[in-house]
Amino acid sequence: MSRKISTGSLILIGTVSIFLLFSFGLLAYRLTVEHSKAEWDKIILSYNQANSTEEKLKIAKEHLSHKQSAVWILQCAGTFFEKGAVSEALSNFQFFLDHFPGHPLEQGAMLGVGECLESQGKITEALGWYQKILEKKDIASYKTVATLRIAQIRIQKKEYAPAKELLEKFLTHNSSSPFANQAQMLLEMIPSS
Repeated sequence: MSRKISTGSLILIGTVSIFLLFSFGLLAYRLTVEHSKAEWDKIILSYNQANSTEEKLKIAKEHLSHKQSAVWILQCAGTFFEKGAVSEALSNFQFFLDHFPGHPLEQGAMLGVGECLESQGKITEALGWYQKILEKKDIASYKTVATLRIAQIRIQKKEYAPAKELLEKFLTHNSSSPFANQAQMLLEMIPSS
């Protein structure tokens, strides 16, 4: 004799099954989040306890999926630059640009590339990177630094007309900027025609 299961029972079994699956899913998600947070806390601790920039960079590159690693890579690149390891700094600024396109600190990395190239005597390439910063629509402070670097390089190369034009435009739009004095000093370095 076969027993027929009622439609109501099937609905109840289905509802209970869905509820149990949902509950298990939430529990698994919660455990994953807690485990992930604990793992990330360990990573942060190991980064903070690293004794060298190379160790910190290795940790950052092993965890590229975490947003913080982008900041760490930029910090390491900056540290390399400050220590005079320009090639290492350049390589890491470029690594940042390759792995984090569109990141809010992208222009900072571009500025770093320009500074590295400039310190290596690759002035034309540096100018190209500074120009790229000016073409972006983002953070004004990076544009300010790039503008002043371009003007300074142009003056050094005795390209006075483009430097003057750039500085005058900057001063017209940024007369109250904390960098206005620096721009004015650069402008005064240009010989009168």
